[in-house]
Amino acid sequence: MLLQLLFTGICIGSIYSLIALSLNLTYWTSRSFNFAQGSLLMFSPMATLALVSSGMNLWLALLVGLLITLGIGYLIEVIAVKPLLQFSGDGWMVTTLGFAIILQAIASILWGAHTVAFPEIIFGTTDYLKIFNIRLSLQLLLILSASIVLMIGLTFFMKYTIWGKAMRAVSEDVEAARLLSIRSGIIITASFIISAVIAGVAGSLVAPVTGISPAFGMSLMIKGFVAAVIGGMGSATGAMIGGVLLGVIEILISGYISSGLTDALVFALLIFILSARPQGLLGEKDVVRV
Repeated sequence: MLLQLLFTGICIGSIYSLIALSLNLTYWTSRSFNFAQGSLLMFSPMATLALVSSGMNLWLALLVGLLITLGIGYLIEVIAVKPLLQFSGDGWMVTTLGFAIILQAIASILWGAHTVAFPEIIFGTTDYLKIFNIRLSLQLLLILSASIVLMIGLTFFMKYTIWGKAMRAVSEDVEAARLLSIRSGIIITASFIISAVIAGVAGSLVAPVTGISPAFGMSLMIKGFVAAVIGGMGSATGAMIGGVLLGVIEILISGYISSGLTDALVFALLIFILSARPQGLLGEKDVVRV
C-alpha cells in the first residue's frame, strides 16, 4: 500500500511541480504571479471538450484548445498585468484574480457549472501496468512522463536558448537588460504565453483523471502555488521538489489518516516550513544594500 501511495503521490505531485514552474516563469520576468493560472488550467480542456463534442478530432481539438489558452495568456498580461507593472504595489494580484473569476463565469455560461468527464487521450483510467503486485495506472504514468519532459524542456530552454537567456537577464535586472538592447516588454509577454501553454497542457493531462468543471483549475493552482512557495520562490529545482513533496504528503495523509484532513495538514506544513525557512527549501534570501 505504501509503494502504491508513493507512486500516486509522485505522479500527482509532478503536476503541482509543473504548475509551480509555470507560476515561477512569470515571477522571474515580472515579479508577479498570474493568479488566473487556475482558470487557464480549466479553460483549455473545457474548450477541447466542446470542440470534440462538435465533431472535431481529439488531437486537433487539443491543439486548438492550447492556442485559445495561449491567446488568453496574452490578454491577461496585456490587460491585467502590464498596465500595473509601472506602478509600485501588488495591484496585479487583484486584477489577475478578477480575470480568473471572469474566465470561470464565461466557462459556466458556455458549458454549465457541473463536472463532466474528459475523453481518454491515450490511456483510460482503468488501464494498469502491474509490477511487483503494484498496479501502476498508465494514465498517471503518462502524467508523470509528460511533466518530466516539459520540466526538462523548460530547463533546457531557460539555460541554452537566446530567449531563455534573455528571460534570465530580465529576471535579474530589467533596467540592465534594457541597456543591453533586450526588449523586456516582449520577454515578459512571452513568459505569460509560455506559462499559459504549460497550464493548458497540465489541465489536459489531469482532466481525464478528475473530470472538469469551471471550478476545476482553482484548487490545482493553489496547490501549485503552495509547491512554489515550499520549494522557494523563483527556484525551478525547488518548484519540482516542492510539488512532488506536496503530492506525496497529500496522498499519504489521505491514505493513512483521512482525506478530509488533507488540505488542513498540507497548509499546516506550509506554515511550519515558512516559519522555519521563510524563503522556502531552496529559495535564496533577498539581500538589500543601502
